[in-house]
Formats: sequence, structure tokens, C-alpha cells
Amino acid sequence: MGEMIVKAKLILALLLSLFVSLGSTAAEEKSWSVDTSVGFFSDYMFRGFNLYDGLSIQPTIGASYSFGDDLGSLGGTWWAHLPGEGDENGNSDDSEFDYTLSYDNSFGPFGVSTGFIWYTYPDSSVNATTEYYVSVAYDSVLNPTVSVYKDFDEFDSEYYELAFSETLEWSALGDGFNVTPFVVFAFASSAEKVYADDGFVHSTFGVSFDASLGDVTLSPTVNVTQAADDATEDEVWTGVTFGYSF
Repeated sequence: MGEMIVKAKLILALLLSLFVSLGSTAAEEKSWSVDTSVGFFSDYMFRGFNLYDGLSIQPTIGASYSFGDDLGSLGGTWWAHLPGEGDENGNSDDSEFDYTLSYDNSFGPFGVSTGFIWYTYPDSSVNATTEYYVSVAYDSVLNPTVSVYKDFDEFDSEYYELAFSETLEWSALGDGFNVTPFVVFAFASSAEKVYADDGFVHSTFGVSFDASLGDVTLSPTVNVTQAADDATEDEVWTGVTFGYSF
């Protein structure tokens, strides 16, 4: 476990140094983009599970490089869950650091994203794992998106999402204010280590709001997760994310 913590810290340090250097040249090199955000959520909900019952702080740092309209873009992201509440002694070992390497491109109305996600838990006994994913979105009414995640490490399982969303401008509240209702239906296969049964495992309904405050984007969200598998949970959870792009 100590070796994994050191490795996670080294990867984080390399990513941070890369993003800082990219951020300093982003204005000159328009092919680069750097995005940062921090979210505060009432719970850490993930694929139908409440992994942390309490304030979850979720920072993100990401960078991408565009090869042009026809060749797509390559990106890297560091994401974390940091527990905002500890046990009765103020301690918690529930932190999580995830790293994503992605490639994105569009083909007419279709947007395709694929890549790898590394899940690590530096202060916990939970085993790290790795997934490969492919996501295809269709630019039309309700913007249907199909995503497939294949864990080929710890769980050797598949997880699928079918999502619909529609972004609506709310001009009455000013320019740059949008409302996005969405719904996600989730399924799993070969997932006996994760869910009680294969098939439909949960659904999540919600609405997010986006407001531009100068260079900062404010994005509150309200969500309802409904269990469809004996292992998943019903939960109402909320959050707000502050984002900034270089």
C-alpha cells in the first residue's frame, strides 16, 4: 500500500507540473486547453452506490490538446474525492484519486470519446483498478449518449449507461444561464463482485444549472438516484461546482 501511495503522489506531481506549464502557455498555444474545477456534494454517489455519506469535495484538473477538426483531441484528467467529514475522531481514509487518459473526436453529428481510467485509493485498503471506456453521443433532441466501461483489473465486469439531456437557455435570469435536465439508466454484466444481479442496476434523474460569473462557471445540481438492484441505494443528493478554463 505504501508503494501505491508513493506512485499516486508521483503521478499527481507530474500531472500538476504539466498542467501548470500548459496553463502558462494556453493563451499562446490555442490548441491547448486547461480546465480546473472544484465541486462540493452532499454525498459521493457513484454508479448507484453512496460511497461516502457526507460532504464530498471533488477537485478536477484537466488538459487537452487538439490536433484539428478532423483528428480530434487527446486529454488527461486528475480527479479526486476528498472527504469533508471524518469519523468521531476527525479521521477518514476514504480519499480517492482517479486519472483519465482520453481521446475525443466527432464524426458528423456523432461525438466519440474513448480512453482509460485508473482508480486509486491512497489512504484506504480498497484495491486500485483500471477501466477502458467508449462513449458515443448523438447531437440531436435529448442528446442520447451510450457509454460502456470495461473493468479489466480488480472486478472484470462491464458497466453501461444510456443518458439523455437537453440544455435550455433561461434568458430571464441573464445571459449565460442555462438549465439542463437529464436522466441516466445504468446496466451491468459479469458484475457479481459489484452488484447483486446483472441487468438494470439504477437510474438517476436530475437537473443542473450553469451560470457564468466572469471567468468562473457556477453549476449547482440536484439529483435523485433510484435503486434497481438489491445492492444499490435510493438517494437524493445535491452539489455545486465552480469551474475555470484557461
